[in-house]
Amino acid sequence: MPDLDDGLAALARHAARTGRLEPAASVRLRADKRRHRRYATAAAAGAVAVVVLGVGIAVAHPDRDDPAPLPGAPSPSYSLPTAPSGRPAAPRPTPVSASSCAPAPTTRTASSASHRAAGSAGTRAPAAAPR
Repeated sequence: MPDLDDGLAALARHAARTGRLEPAASVRLRADKRRHRRYATAAAAGAVAVVVLGVGIAVAHPDRDDPAPLPGAPSPSYSLPTAPSGRPAAPRPTPVSASSCAPAPTTRTASSASHRAAGSAGTRAPAAAPR
């Protein structure tokens, strides 16, 4: 079995040349540097995203309180009606009735159940009366 002995000896020589492990402290130091670099990159990317979002909002929505008039068009003047005291009157809200907001609940009565049962000629069982 000289081939096996030669092979194992070659493997041992190769391991002696290349099989040295780095100290644990240097491995931890490299991992810490990599982690800090990733955190800093993520924070910078987040800050850039916030700035880009703010600039996009500022560009898309110009100052709506005092819009610039179009060239050649007269600027409109708005005035609120004044109350007798001289102060501008606040606009009054329009009252909304409760019936227009939600549909009325439907209830079944014994008379509607018997009417429905008589009209369907026994194809469906009559509904039970509410308790």
